[in-house]
Amino acid sequence: MQLASGPCGECGVGNPPPPTSTPSPKPRAARREAAKAYKAAIKDAENIIGGIHCVVHDRDDENLVAHTVEQVKVRVAMDSAAVDNVIHPRALPEDIDYEPNDTGKHFVGANDAHIERYGTCQTVLTSDKGDVGCQWQMADVSRALHSVARVTGPKDGPGKQDVLFDNERCVVVPPGTVKRIMKTINAVAEYEREGNLYIAEMLMSRFPRQGNKE
Repeated sequence: MQLASGPCGECGVGNPPPPTSTPSPKPRAARREAAKAYKAAIKDAENIIGGIHCVVHDRDDENLVAHTVEQVKVRVAMDSAAVDNVIHPRALPEDIDYEPNDTGKHFVGANDAHIERYGTCQTVLTSDKGDVGCQWQMADVSRALHSVARVTGPKDGPGKQDVLFDNERCVVVPPGTVKRIMKTINAVAEYEREGNLYIAEMLMSRFPRQGNKE
């Protein structure tokens, strides 16, 4: 049983040193020594590889399989007007798995423009707050968007998370936070959930100028 020939990924780890050619009078003891040397080589490889996942993963445990998980940096805008999490395929890691869009359904922009939808994929997003899973709709968009409706969860089901904004930042907080806050304050305006959007119906008139006499 030996390491795969050649370097492991790009870590530069090759095969462990070949066993000595001196015949051993005790075959079992020699096999034990070879096994120890093999395990030591595996340990050294894992220490050098670091973030690359090396796994012995075939039926006979004879090959060391190494693979890297590609990471790319993405800037995401939180958007209450987005009906789903959307991202352009070019912004995704090249090794991403996805389900193609075979429904014939696509998105429509605020100006009724057609927005092509290519498919769906799952990713893990890592920040200083930790790791979160994110399902994306791959679409012909110029910016990655997180949908407030998707983050908070379906209207008729239990809330997944709450989303809060102020003039400096937006935060995702545990579900029920908004309900607890609203027990102590009154809203200045309110937008009710309709589908995956938050809608308010208001009366609009021109703003009076100073000194204007009606």
